[in-house]
Amino acid sequence: ELFGGLVTALSDGSLVPLPAELRECLRAAAASAKELALGDELALIRFDPSGFDGLRKACTGTLLPAATTPVAGANEAYADGSTVVVVEPEVVLIGLRPTVTRALTGRERAHALPAAFTLQVPEYLAWSVSVDAPATATDAGAEGALGGVRGHGALSASASEFRVDASVDLPNSEIAAQVEAQVNAGRSNLTKLIERGRDGSGQSAADPALGDLLRGFAFERKDRHVTLAFTLRGTATEQARALGAAVAMGVYGVKKYIKNAKQAEARTLLPRMGQGYLAYFNAPADASHKGHARKLIALKAVPASVPHAAKYQSSTDDWKDWEKIGFSLAEPQYYQYEAAPARDGKSVDLIARGDLDGNGIVSEFRLRLTLDPKSRTLAAAQELDVKNPEE
Repeated sequence: ELFGGLVTALSDGSLVPLPAELRECLRAAAASAKELALGDELALIRFDPSGFDGLRKACTGTLLPAATTPVAGANEAYADGSTVVVVEPEVVLIGLRPTVTRALTGRERAHALPAAFTLQVPEYLAWSVSVDAPATATDAGAEGALGGVRGHGALSASASEFRVDASVDLPNSEIAAQVEAQVNAGRSNLTKLIERGRDGSGQSAADPALGDLLRGFAFERKDRHVTLAFTLRGTATEQARALGAAVAMGVYGVKKYIKNAKQAEARTLLPRMGQGYLAYFNAPADASHKGHARKLIALKAVPASVPHAAKYQSSTDDWKDWEKIGFSLAEPQYYQYEAAPARDGKSVDLIARGDLDGNGIVSEFRLRLTLDPKSRTLAAAQELDVKNPEE
């Protein structure tokens, strides 16, 4: 009932915009879905047999690819890249081909469930994590941020309550404090969102599910140990509505995080370019700077046009102009970079332009370097000038 209610909340299109065909498929799934089981490489959905034919008709071409494919042990299967969808009586299996094949060919043999997977009523999911800290600082690569983490938690659901809880030991108290600050900021933003929706009567015109989300969340930190719990009470339909709101906010948050991560490229590289430009311009005249008469120079745009929702892979030749300031990029880039002196010769702008979402609206980040008329030296602005950063 909870699964069906959550799918219904998503399929109306008000929480997350979806194509009409996919919404129709989700409605059919909500009407006949009974159970959902999720694994790392496999998902199983059990359906009411009376609505299965309608589900197949509504989902062919959306969740179910139009063309069938042979899969060992399956009578009806579809493929979408490396993922296959197998339709069995009352059950649909979705996952990577090798995993689905093993599930089908091994179904005649009984296997004991590992003790670690034992769930307590009314748990539907339990998890644990244990990651050791790197032996030395130099070992702390991309995965180093998870060093020294221990934690466990569970997801439970009943006709009257949905709950997720976690207990985690983080590497140190500083990281735990950062997590606490992020949680408090999110709680504050959600409170402001609800408050903005209040009308003259003092009642919130915002979705009441947002208030349920706020009231249902609890967080506590002691040194490097953090505990959190998220609880929704009410009928399965009410739980699904609140979870739908959480999904919508999560989608927005993930998109914003991805955009912020991409923006970090421009925000990081422009100061680096500025340092190189300052070193070049302010260096004392010597044999290595012969002909350098303290003139602000332009550096051609790389690439020639702004990338649109894609990365540009530059070549060594692209950065020939930039060798003067000792800058180049080997990795793909989201932004176009350029150095543009002002016509009056008193400043130069280092510019990053991008179009992260590909809608034709260009974002722009500028770092201005200004010439001191007395000392004839350059100095960089303390902050970037930013326009349309989300684009």
